This record gives sequence, C-alpha cells and structure tokens, in this order.
Amino acid sequence: MVTGCTQEKNVTMLNQAFEAFSQTTVQFQKAYTKLEERIAYLSEELAQKNEELKHNITELERTRHYINNVLESISDGVIALDLGGTITTINRSAQHITGFQADEIIARPYNDVFVRLNKGSDFIATVTQGALPINGIETVIKNNAGDEVPIIA
Repeated sequence: MVTGCTQEKNVTMLNQAFEAFSQTTVQFQKAYTKLEERIAYLSEELAQKNEELKHNITELERTRHYINNVLESISDGVIALDLGGTITTINRSAQHITGFQADEIIARPYNDVFVRLNKGSDFIATVTQGALPINGIETVIKNNAGDEVPIIA
C-alpha cells in the first residue's frame, strides 16, 4: 500500500526527472541547431573554395596552353625538367633533334632517356641540386639514333 506521502514524493521525483529531461532536450536542440548552422556555414565556405579552385584551374590551364604555344612556336629544341630531373615537356623541335616523341619520354627521368657523354657539364646534377637558373651549360648527349648531339642548357 502506497501512502499519500510516498505518492507525493514519487510525483515530485517524476516531475523533477521530467523537468531535467526537458532541460536536456532543450540543450540538445540548441546544440543541434548550432551544429546545423555550422554545417551550413562550412558548406557555403566549401562551395566558395570550390569555385576559387575551378577558377584557379582554368587560369592554370590557360597559362599552360599559352606556354605550350610559345614552346611550339620557337625553332630551338626545348626540354623542360622538374627539380627531380624528370622530363615534363618537350617541344616539336626537340623531338626532331632527339628523335624521341613526347609520349615516349614525358614523365621519365632525363638520365634514363638520354645518354650523357663525358663531354661538358652535368646540368642534371645542377638541376636536381636546385642551383637555378641554368644558363649556358654545354654538354653532349646521344639522340634516339645514337648520334652525338651538342646541347646548351
């Protein structure tokens, strides 16, 4: 048998528990609303960054296209390397001089493609050591047919 006093205590405890539950629910709702706002802000920021990235990629492509046009329009042979000595670009004149097609040598290490004879400077070592710019370094390589070709880097 439950007495009136016990019932009142039970009701009071139930009311307190319900009030605590309600307060926690309100706190969770506020936190959830803040989280939604933060997600919306970050989504907008991400969309802006994506637009900036698209713009930068477009500009980079325009610049690359321009540089390729310049390289193809000059009569000197040009082979571009990255700082690791990997071939990144070769123009038509250089393809004619070396006997290699671009698709054969792009992305390959220069020293794997061209045999450097012990004549002149090793400009690849200069490139990979980061000593830039390179101007007037003379050496001799073998082209695809095995002929000696003097070059100036």
